[in-house]
Formats: sequence, C-alpha cells, structure tokens
Amino acid sequence: TYKEPAGDWRQELDLPLGNLPNSVRISLDNQYVAVTNRKSGKYTVDIINTESKAKTTIIKGKYSLEKRTYLSRTPLVAWSRNNGLAIITEENGRVFLEIFDIADKAKSKLRLSREIRGINQVTDFDISNDGSTLALSADSRGQNDLFLFNVGRSSLLQLTSDLYDDRYPHFASNSSTRVLFTSNRLKDSLSVTDKGSYKTVREKTTLFIHDGNPRAQTVTRIADSLGVISNPRTADENTFYFLSDYKGVNNLFRYELDTKRLTPMTGFNQNIRDYDYLASSGA
Repeated sequence: TYKEPAGDWRQELDLPLGNLPNSVRISLDNQYVAVTNRKSGKYTVDIINTESKAKTTIIKGKYSLEKRTYLSRTPLVAWSRNNGLAIITEENGRVFLEIFDIADKAKSKLRLSREIRGINQVTDFDISNDGSTLALSADSRGQNDLFLFNVGRSSLLQLTSDLYDDRYPHFASNSSTRVLFTSNRLKDSLSVTDKGSYKTVREKTTLFIHDGNPRAQTVTRIADSLGVISNPRTADENTFYFLSDYKGVNNLFRYELDTKRLTPMTGFNQNIRDYDYLASSGA
C-alpha cells in the first residue's frame, strides 16, 4: 500500500523547469546536506545543518535558456572527506568544477577551481572519498558517456563511447576508480563492434560496475529487469540501493547480489526524484 512521504523535517524546494530534480547530497560525517535550487534564471547551492537546520548559501549564479537546445541539471553537488563540497556548473557550454572546504558553522573556503574540458551537458557526477577523482556522466560529441576526471592533473579519461546512455555514476565503496552506473545497453560488452543502434537501445536500464580501466572490454552486470533504475549506491560489495519504477512509482529499493533479493525500502505514492545514502552511518 502506497503512503504519503514523511520525515523528521522538510525543506521545500523550487521545482526547476522541465521537472528536472534538484541535487541533494549528505556530507560524509552526516553534518550537512547540500541542496541545489533553480528558479527564474537563478540558482543557489545551499548547505543545511542536519542538527540546527540552519541554511547557508555557498554560491549563487544565473543561467540563461536562450540558444540552448537542452535543459541543464547543473549545478550538481557531491561530498568528499573532511567536508569537501564539489560543485559543477555550466556557463556558455563550458563545464566548471569548484571545491569548497566547509568548516564549523558552515563557513566555506574555495579550495580550487577548474574547467573540465572536452565535455558538456553533465547530467550527474560523484567525487571519490579522498577527493582525487570525479566520475561523470556527460555529453561528448552528442553521446552520453562515462568519464573519470583527475582533479589534481585536470585530466579527463573516457570510459565508454557508444550510443547507449550511461547515467548516475557513483564510486563503488571507497574506490576512486570503480564506478557504479546505470545504462540502457543490452550487453556487458564494451567492444568496438557494439556501438549501439536505435534497435538495441532499451527503455529499461541495467545496473553495472565499470572497473575504471579505459581499455576494459566488459562491465559487470549487477541487476537487470527491474524497471528504470537510477541513483545507485553501494553499502558493500553485495548490497546495493537504487531508485526504480519497478512497482509503477519511483521508490527506493535494496538489492542483494548473492541472493538476487529485491526489498522495497519506501512505498510512497509520489515518485522519489533524488535521494542520498551513506553506508558509514546508514543515513
């Protein structure tokens, strides 16, 4: 039986143009929640203290829909250790990364700023716990593929290159190379002979892990035939969390690889657009 969403506290967010979800992420120490807001050509990235509920704006900016053929999801946010907040924004077709150190009372200091060259239209990303590497789902030459970005060297490494949509990258456990992602590809193969066609692209998605080697010929299949899967997370090598419309409404599920057991974690009567999960605390 579906039910209304409920929780300890609520923060009302503006629904962006095109019904694209806001980005919401929990810091690794469970002290802050980073939230993006977009409305009327302006955006903010705010952090909310999970205890006091105090809200602090880290950055604000403007975006223009003129001359755009797509709706951008940026700004996007992700956390690394020691409350390092990574923010990705887009401006005039260029992609920018900023990393802030968040101190007590949500005081922020800009640690670094980089342009990520060679991609555009970032749909989602994650940062490794040590802050060294980004995993990105982004457009390059009209295709939505997976990339690794070395923050220190400002170097971009392409992991997939085909017609399939590889989305929602998230580092597996504490790795800075192994990437959990969803894709509408049929096969586990990354061979040059299977670049995909409109006949092989599916509506449903499969959960995979890429080992981070750009020469890899295959990816590891985790879960299949469970509707449209999005926003995957790992609790350990055997336990995975993700959103799925498997039961008709987008809810949160837990999947155990060894037994192939799927357990619903929520039963809301409204679609969950985004969520976050910390294996360390269960938050």
